[in-house]
Amino acid sequence: MLKIGRNRKGQSVFKNEYLDSNDIVKDSSNQTFGFVFAAFFFFLFFLPLLHEDEIHWWLLGVAVVLLIISLTIPDLLAPFNRIWLQLGLLLHNITTPIIMGVLFFGVVTPMALIMRVLGKNPLALTYNLIADSYWILRDPPGPVSESMKNQF
Repeated sequence: MLKIGRNRKGQSVFKNEYLDSNDIVKDSSNQTFGFVFAAFFFFLFFLPLLHEDEIHWWLLGVAVVLLIISLTIPDLLAPFNRIWLQLGLLLHNITTPIIMGVLFFGVVTPMALIMRVLGKNPLALTYNLIADSYWILRDPPGPVSESMKNQF
């Protein structure tokens, strides 16, 4: 569950209650939010020119209005900025487990199965009853210990 709060500057912050860390997600400024969406609507306005399609003039109007609001009274965009951040956090909570699951079951698991079939054991984690030590001697030997005096 994400907790909504305010930082020292009065900006909205979201904190994940499930994590022990103090990672705080900060929202962008209202002016930056307005500039980004104005640029997005400008892009959508000019996109049909590449394909020689019909131009939608209302996109230019929305872009200009957002630009003017961002320059004059950016606090008017605060509720939209907050909604946009909450949508991003919701998408993050949905897509991240899915993507990580696909990566694990699509990459890591098949590699582990292939290595198991080929008899590879790169970590050598098996228990050896007759071994005195699990120390692996290096051949050829590594650098002499005197060369490691001033590491930092």
